[in-house]
Amino acid sequence: MNNPSPRLAKPLGIHTAVGHLNEFGRWKDIPYLRDNSGLLPPFIIAVGSRVRVLNAPDVLGLKDPVFIDEAARRAFGNGAMGRVSILAGVMEHKRFYFPLAVVETQMGCSAAQINLREMLHFSSHGGYYLGREHVRSDGLYVVRAGTCAGVNSMSRSELALRIGDIGIATESYGSVGAVIQSTLRELNFVGADIPEIVGRMGQEFASGRTLSLSHDGKHLVSRASPRVLLHLQRAADRRRAPNFLGPNFSKDSLYAEMGEEQFAWLRDNYGIITTEMEQLAIDVLGAEFTNAGMPAYTGLISVCVGAIPGQSFPETPEQHEAARRGEDNIMRIAADAFAEIAMKLNR
Repeated sequence: MNNPSPRLAKPLGIHTAVGHLNEFGRWKDIPYLRDNSGLLPPFIIAVGSRVRVLNAPDVLGLKDPVFIDEAARRAFGNGAMGRVSILAGVMEHKRFYFPLAVVETQMGCSAAQINLREMLHFSSHGGYYLGREHVRSDGLYVVRAGTCAGVNSMSRSELALRIGDIGIATESYGSVGAVIQSTLRELNFVGADIPEIVGRMGQEFASGRTLSLSHDGKHLVSRASPRVLLHLQRAADRRRAPNFLGPNFSKDSLYAEMGEEQFAWLRDNYGIITTEMEQLAIDVLGAEFTNAGMPAYTGLISVCVGAIPGQSFPETPEQHEAARRGEDNIMRIAADAFAEIAMKLNR
């Protein structure tokens, strides 16, 4: 096993409020950060939209919520607030209290790689102080709670996902340029020998969750943390939320709507049940932080706001309501999963 390389976890530039606050040593004036040396909590729900961060206190029932970006702006001006919304607060679960962050990654693997890397770099993986109480952790826990399209088969014998259904990812497939150029270090990757590079990089990482190739050599594959995966599934079952467990496909472009037949091919050849735009990069970040000596456990829970083949986006009021309920539910399921993990770590 190679020695951890801090270079892998260090962000390039400053893009978020927590980065600005640490850069200028101003975190002592910000709630939560001031008791934790400027760092965010180890339990993190990552969302693509600022709206979901703003709604999180009500959806989750967070106690003492603080929007770190707004607090930084009020204290130090617009230049300190960064590009994304960051929330910290306290969750209560069965009379147990633990710290939770909800952070905006924005859309796409490139944005998630930039923003989430920086926020993970400024997060506490060893535990967190809530006043005088210390909540222990054995790493960083990151769940993306977002929207997806369900991926269905043309075969009528296969179960079909519909708007409002929940998918929990076992792994993520994709050919993501941000990952190829950063993790595989191939700027011009069109003619590169990706299988050879993946094999070489796999030997450099301490984590077994970094990158592999699909069985046909066509796509990269990243794996979710089994620990997070099992807790997400258990939390969904406890809430009696119907959920599907299977592979996800991360695509670079929102407009990669190649036709229903090609998406059905993903289902029939890889078992893909969902497609979204961030998770492969998030899984790889988790592996890189783990390799750098900061264990990071990642997972994905997503609600279908469309289905291919089927219907790409909600149209009827009932479908819009099903999607909205699902978006709230996956946030609660992610928080429940973190609560169970944190309770086990603090018994």
